[in-house]
Amino acid sequence: MKILLYLSIGLSVGTVSGSLGIGGGVLLVPALIWLCQFEPGRAAGTSLPVLMIPVCLPAAWKAIGQERVDLEAACWIAAAFAVGALLGASLVPSLPEPLLRLCLGGLLIAIGWQFVIGFVGTSEGTPGGVSALLLAGTTMLGGLVLARGRVASAAAGTLLPAANGQSAADLDYHI
Repeated sequence: MKILLYLSIGLSVGTVSGSLGIGGGVLLVPALIWLCQFEPGRAAGTSLPVLMIPVCLPAAWKAIGQERVDLEAACWIAAAFAVGALLGASLVPSLPEPLLRLCLGGLLIAIGWQFVIGFVGTSEGTPGGVSALLLAGTTMLGGLVLARGRVASAAAGTLLPAANGQSAADLDYHI
């Protein structure tokens, strides 16, 4: 039964990813978290080999054949992407699960916001991409501050007050 679930996720995410050109991880990571109960770090790690050769290579080959690829841009971005992916993968073991969930959620909100602004139209002088980047950056910065505060308060043996009366150390974040 688990294999059928994995096959269904792969077929669904692959179809949407191939048709819309979105990164499969935007759909695959949440699917693994929600449907397979993977921890965020494990879901992100599992998505990497899934997306590497079986998805990216055939899709890239098709796009190149359709002359929809700027090879110079792709090569430079791929080189920097590889370095960034290595750095990002190195960070995951040291980040708490709530922070990973918050960052993923913030990124998905920022992506959705970008599409909403693009659909509705942008205001003069503020491209939608800038708004989305600001939203993503603010969300991730807030998550880092929250995570550091929780770690610091737990280490000091103190509890930070929360709006609902719980301590920050007692809060459980779910996306």
